[in-house]
Amino acid sequence: SAVHVLMNHYPERLGVAYVVNAPWLFGTLWSIVSPFVDPVTRAKIRFVNYRAPAGLVSSDTASVKSAATSAATAPSPLLDTVHPSMLLAEYGGDFRFAYDHDQCWEDAPKTVPTSAAG
Repeated sequence: SAVHVLMNHYPERLGVAYVVNAPWLFGTLWSIVSPFVDPVTRAKIRFVNYRAPAGLVSSDTASVKSAATSAATAPSPLLDTVHPSMLLAEYGGDFRFAYDHDQCWEDAPKTVPTSAAG
């Protein structure tokens, strides 16, 4: 029913949906469900298997090394749609993000509006 609502009431809202590094089960389920999905909507769903080149992402701190180290590797298919500055480096872009809980927790009150009721 959710697919019906999305296909009939919001058909042009979706530009493209990427399913990145999905387990094999998703591909199997999609092959079963996709014949029942409108062809226009079906064409907007893309499965992408992209692994960052070895050494690009550090496993201990989730920090990302320079994308220049991956110049010889194939470009990410996500770059067809997403600008490199907006795509995480581990998916082939230039954006680097390292989560720091203490910093995020400190900044949260500044970014979340407080209720007018108090």
